[in-house]
Amino acid sequence: MKKIALIGATGSIGRQVCAVVRRHPDKFKIESMVANDSGEEFLALVREFKPAYAALRNTDVGKKIAGLVPDGVRFACGEQAAEEAVFYGDVVFVAASGFAGLKYSLKTIEAGKDLALANKETLVCGGELVKSKMEGAGIRLLPVDSEHSALWQALNFRKDAPFRRLILTASGGPFYGYTKERLIAVTPQAALCHPTWKMGAKITIDSATLLNKGFEVIEAKWLYDAPLDKIHTVVQPESIVHSMVEFEDGCVMAQMSYPTMELPIQLALTYPERLNCGVKSLDFEALGSLRFLPLERKKFPCYDLALTSVELGDNYPCALNGAGEVAVRAFLDGKISFTDIACAMEYALEKTERLQASSYAALAETDARARELAKAWVARAEYAALLKERRMLNLLTFVDVMKSIGGGVLAIVLFLVMIMIHEFGHYVAGKALGFKIMEFSIGFGPAIFQKRSKKTGELFAVRAIPLGGYCAFDGEDYVEGEDAETQGKEETPFEELAKHEEEIYVSAEAEKGAKETNEAPMVEVKEEYPEPKGARFNDQPPWKRIIVLVAGATMNYLLALLIIVTMFAALGRPVYRVEKVAPEADASQGAVDTYNEGLQTGDVVLKVDGKTVYLVNDWLDALNGKKQGELVPFTVLREGKEQVVDVAMVEDAVVKNMSDNSALFFATGIAYRENVTDENGETKMQVTRGGGLSSVTVREGFFQTIGRSFAYSFKIGGIVLRSIGELLTGKIGIDAMGGPITTIKVTAEAASNGVLSFMNIAALIGVNLAVFNLLPVPALDGCKVIFCLIEWIRKKPVNRKVETIIHFIGIIFLFGFAILVDLLQLF
Repeated sequence: MKKIALIGATGSIGRQVCAVVRRHPDKFKIESMVANDSGEEFLALVREFKPAYAALRNTDVGKKIAGLVPDGVRFACGEQAAEEAVFYGDVVFVAASGFAGLKYSLKTIEAGKDLALANKETLVCGGELVKSKMEGAGIRLLPVDSEHSALWQALNFRKDAPFRRLILTASGGPFYGYTKERLIAVTPQAALCHPTWKMGAKITIDSATLLNKGFEVIEAKWLYDAPLDKIHTVVQPESIVHSMVEFEDGCVMAQMSYPTMELPIQLALTYPERLNCGVKSLDFEALGSLRFLPLERKKFPCYDLALTSVELGDNYPCALNGAGEVAVRAFLDGKISFTDIACAMEYALEKTERLQASSYAALAETDARARELAKAWVARAEYAALLKERRMLNLLTFVDVMKSIGGGVLAIVLFLVMIMIHEFGHYVAGKALGFKIMEFSIGFGPAIFQKRSKKTGELFAVRAIPLGGYCAFDGEDYVEGEDAETQGKEETPFEELAKHEEEIYVSAEAEKGAKETNEAPMVEVKEEYPEPKGARFNDQPPWKRIIVLVAGATMNYLLALLIIVTMFAALGRPVYRVEKVAPEADASQGAVDTYNEGLQTGDVVLKVDGKTVYLVNDWLDALNGKKQGELVPFTVLREGKEQVVDVAMVEDAVVKNMSDNSALFFATGIAYRENVTDENGETKMQVTRGGGLSSVTVREGFFQTIGRSFAYSFKIGGIVLRSIGELLTGKIGIDAMGGPITTIKVTAEAASNGVLSFMNIAALIGVNLAVFNLLPVPALDGCKVIFCLIEWIRKKPVNRKVETIIHFIGIIFLFGFAILVDLLQLF
């Protein structure tokens, strides 16, 4: 039986070491264990494994649990007491995180014990020192990192095997493919959602920045005496190939398995023997294919910073690590942005003074100094953020400004076009049916351009506030003094209505001449315009008015339909591709292991439960109410072939509202949720791990494209009605809505994401404007249609004054509501 000294028992790796020991109690025994300050969890482990020695670094916490330690266990607390744990057992498993792990590794070498190394900082910070200490010590260094365990196995557990290249694999983290702009906005919660691995908070963030991969390059340098030009990194998103070795003859050997740390942990303890680790056999047919992609080094500068530090040598890698620990903590605390992590590390690296890394004291001094430098950078960054200076410096490059302005202008233009098309519908129908039209205006407020037609007398204007528009029909609104008996009579002459354009003015020159000659000044008269022809709005039969009122929404819908047909024919119909990853199977953590079941990464979903999927809402509607274990047929495109896959519900599908996409992900096993803790088991944060959906397109035949276009337009039109219904029933809050400003903002963002995204949002706006304007809300066309129907049925109009007051109140309400929802979105 192998006896283990476990350093860092309550961290992510430490807990998995305990799981291995539980699986093989006849093979392993934890002889001593150490933790930092997670008292209750540590006490539970001590009671379970009953080591000969246990120590807690935090003296205050240690004193609180000292009296609760079971008999037969020697317990102590404090830094020195923790270091004594390495003198127990046959192998010391250093799973402590951060720079602190280096001291335990050096103590292990001093004690003459085999070192199972899960602490990156040991070789990153003190690789040269550790290598010199191990020479002649007669002990083994057993790598535990999944990548280095893979290299170790491919080299047949030898460090001196000849090779051409060491090929490290990276998952790419959760942000592979992100633009620099999107990386700036990354949140701590999103960064903690690693797509394939469950790890402590610090290493998860390091993986997201690719610093972790840079550190692994440094480790490889010391573990295998490899120059940097012989170490290559490639992205392997599925995390199935854990690293590879290319030998001199061109042969490449790889270690492959589903992602789990228990395999390399157990191998380090059983070497050279192999035992059952509970890892499932690879299902190659289900995997289908494995991808190998280039590293995005320009977007993730932490990787290059790690390589720069090791090229500089001496104490620079140690400085980089110390600064990184401070920067990651600042990011998790919300003090700096995701991209600021690299900035803080680069600053500390530049300010570090060279010291030879020949002693622990020199490295400790470097670590302390680098932390202070990083803290100083973070403090300045916080101050700059308060003044909004740093954000401006990061974002306001010339290209970004032009891109933002261009997207905003395009969004406003689209919004104005939609309004113009709507009012044009009223105008065309009114002209065709003989209505008297006074003005066609885009926008509200003072006119920035206006011109009256010499032929028809109608005024065309563009006004300063681009948040609406109108087609003004003569007699559409109530006029003071107008009653039932006088309605329909011409009481307001055209000359009076348009007097601001037909005014008589005095020529300055004529006035001057008149003063000199005592003659009457000359009078010039502007050109007269004809009066618009046609009948007043309220004098027309109700059925004609209804046609005119509905014409605006009809034009919006027809334009949106044209955009949809063009989009489907030219670019394809938008559909959803599953981006699923393999969560690590660990029942104790509540994980859902569904990698080989149901939906797979790359599946393009066409139907759910026999219903065609156009929008995510279609998924939600089809799944809502399905119970855990129930089989639901999905029609998918998998590797270019359409097939039906029965997907077992992982949990009950309970859809709270139309935006509850999480119900879809959790029910189908695309994603799962859990609590993430830091290395000390203290900081808890519930995050969603796993995948999601990405947008792709499919091409279809002509007639199918036309049919799908109509169906798609009806689907997106229903969003308005459904959102209003859920707002009234309290399923969604008012902050989920958006007004004109929000619409322009969303459209601008869509414009920057490509043609497909912009066309899709344009179609959405067009259809939604059509549906919204036909709602029976005062001031909207739909309410006016209702008044016309009432008049048609009663053979008598509703009192015009009352109707005008109702519409006026409706306008105030709509403007107030639009302002409110926009403010909620902005703040």
